[in-house]
Amino acid sequence: MKGFENARFSCISSGLVRMEYDPEGRFEDRKSVRALARPEAIPFLEEEVRDDGTLLLRTEKLEIHYKPDGRPFHSGNLKVHHPHSGDLIWTPGQVDEENLGGAHMSMDAVQRGIIAEGVHPATDAYHVNDHMFCLWAYKGWGIEAANYDASGSLEQVIAENKDEDLPAGILKLLQERRKYPPGILSRAGYFLYNDSEQPVIDPETNWLTPRGAGDEALDLYLFVYGNDFKEALADYIALFGPAPMPPRYSLGLWYSRYPTFNREGLEELISEFSKRDLPLDVLVLDLEWHQHGWIGWDWDESHIPNPKQFLDELHAQSIYTTLNLHPKGVPIADSRYQDFIDAAGIDPVVEERPDGVKFAGNYELTEERHAAAFMDVLHKPIQEDGVDFWWIDGPGPGDEDLICPQFWTNEVFFRHIKENSPERRPMIYSRSAGLGSHRYPFYFTGDTLCQFEVLESQVEYTLRAGHIGQSMMTHDIGGHKSSGYYLDLELYLRWLQWGVMSPVCRLHSSYGGERRPWKYESELCEIAFAKAIRWRMELLPYFYTLTWESSQTGLPLCRSNPLEAPDWEEGYSIWDSYFLGDRIYCAPIVTPGSWRDLHLPPGEWVHMLTGESFTGDQPRRLICELDIFPVFVRKGSIVVKQDYSLRAGFLPRTLCVELHPAGPGHRDTFTLYLDDGISCRHEQGHYNLIEFRSEETEQGVAVNWKCVHRSTDVPMPEQIVIKVHGESLSLAGVEGGQSLDVADESTADESVFRIEMNEISEAESVITMARGQKG
Repeated sequence: MKGFENARFSCISSGLVRMEYDPEGRFEDRKSVRALARPEAIPFLEEEVRDDGTLLLRTEKLEIHYKPDGRPFHSGNLKVHHPHSGDLIWTPGQVDEENLGGAHMSMDAVQRGIIAEGVHPATDAYHVNDHMFCLWAYKGWGIEAANYDASGSLEQVIAENKDEDLPAGILKLLQERRKYPPGILSRAGYFLYNDSEQPVIDPETNWLTPRGAGDEALDLYLFVYGNDFKEALADYIALFGPAPMPPRYSLGLWYSRYPTFNREGLEELISEFSKRDLPLDVLVLDLEWHQHGWIGWDWDESHIPNPKQFLDELHAQSIYTTLNLHPKGVPIADSRYQDFIDAAGIDPVVEERPDGVKFAGNYELTEERHAAAFMDVLHKPIQEDGVDFWWIDGPGPGDEDLICPQFWTNEVFFRHIKENSPERRPMIYSRSAGLGSHRYPFYFTGDTLCQFEVLESQVEYTLRAGHIGQSMMTHDIGGHKSSGYYLDLELYLRWLQWGVMSPVCRLHSSYGGERRPWKYESELCEIAFAKAIRWRMELLPYFYTLTWESSQTGLPLCRSNPLEAPDWEEGYSIWDSYFLGDRIYCAPIVTPGSWRDLHLPPGEWVHMLTGESFTGDQPRRLICELDIFPVFVRKGSIVVKQDYSLRAGFLPRTLCVELHPAGPGHRDTFTLYLDDGISCRHEQGHYNLIEFRSEETEQGVAVNWKCVHRSTDVPMPEQIVIKVHGESLSLAGVEGGQSLDVADESTADESVFRIEMNEISEAESVITMARGQKG
């Protein structure tokens, strides 16, 4: 750390520095609500003061040149250069036109006329990517279209007109604003984060408080990474904090419907899923669970009788529940209203909603006493009924001049759940609120229209969100608003197929729109639905390992082409296909028709559903029937699966290790993560890591495995199935470990060996399979 009278510079890593300015020399040592995990500063690699007073501070990736002149940072007194080439990286006032984008707060009301295209320039003024960077704001939400020579709201005008028919003013507004906000990653090789206006956490109260600095004070963080985008995300979570591990059940199938079914309808729904051998892990109850219309906390027992018993029955079936909540306003008719008012210590100001419900809304979640009353009085009793997590549908009231209300609402809920249920992983399901929001997964993108263009935009949105660490993105699979009860079957199935390849698969509809596959009365629909969801459920060990990797490194599950393959130039223009982890490539069909134009990354690939081989780095057209979706694995890569299960939360008894050979000389390694899937004990080291390695030679294929981190209270699989596709191999031997029995289940075009294990231990086990005629 190097300080002057009114400037201070800190090295956080070789590619991340903090640069502070305060005219009075009062620097902030407390951590901000967003940059909450800021590590202790480390020494710069070199420090030098030149004869003219210029300060040089060097790391392995950057060199700061600062010439103090008593003024705030400007291009004349501060520059950051590349330490070897001397090229300028950044200086105050610089505009980045090459940013790869972040995510809006939501996609509410998104339709074909307001799809985001491109990225807004990143400037010094840009800071947190919060609610002000919502697509609503970009398209002028709330501005009367009369200002642009039209009648009705902008949303209505856009929905009812083609682009070429829109009034000139609206068209200009859309063209200017329908872009993604900046994210951490940029082809320019740097990102400037301005933390100056964010409140800090008081270490004595553990609550937010204003900084108290003057208007000229600056608190800047500069990320410098070249095209090492993974390192940029590692620095990002070092500063903003890691994403928590989600419960394993959250990777299964969610079902959501507005309006929600009554209890009888929900029980019938569960029965039908079970009868058809389809999984169901999370039941989403929309606002009809409670009384008082849009807001409220009293169960509507005419709709869901005896709710605690109902939730107990769901838990007995390993089904989890989330309840919709609009946190702005407490109805005066709510049974806990007076208790809340008393606990919060407020003099209520009663207002009336359009539906006639009277409520008090003059509380602020940024006030500690108000927030405590809000959570303890209104939410805790319902959590004790057995509700697993909350669907927070919008922000609660708060001091908007202090902090983005949605960000702090998420923090308040997350803290409360963590403090009151320390044995379980805290989880909420809310809207994004910009940088640092990855600490509060999950994020839902809101009420979109049911259109292919929206489906395509959800893929890009998810990839851009990964650039700010927000991996667990959940979309309305099928969309929210449609003109009919049934979706076009093609759109329905293609949306589902995108869902199973995304971090969270949540079926949703509004106004009774149908998402149950059996209701389409189409055998093809049921077959395609079952095939897609089976693919996902069998791949859960891989998905779950990716969530662990995300919590450790900041890497999202769905990775944009620039993030995973930064040297692949064509990938920078492809936003409708992506890497799922580092070895699977997904190209969901997002336009009508049974074909898919795609450009696979360099390398050799195999279609996971058809077994067809492809060479990458060239455009091609793929024909896909409605029950097939393009998903590929890189040849030579280990993929660990499990047997099909109706509940994602169930730990696998059998692991299936699959390999599509790449040829002699190829090796691969994959480390599988396992824990109990529900508790926080993994934070104390209670998890297992199993390392799988493959080696291909002229003689055959060998697969090794061993436990590299062991916790005896986490169950280990009892069977390992080794499956080598495309080759007929004979068993040459199994060595090491505690193998009990080996069964050869091979076919003409794949080699399959099922191994019963007493345990997977630190001792290495290896199965060797030989090429040549089987005896």
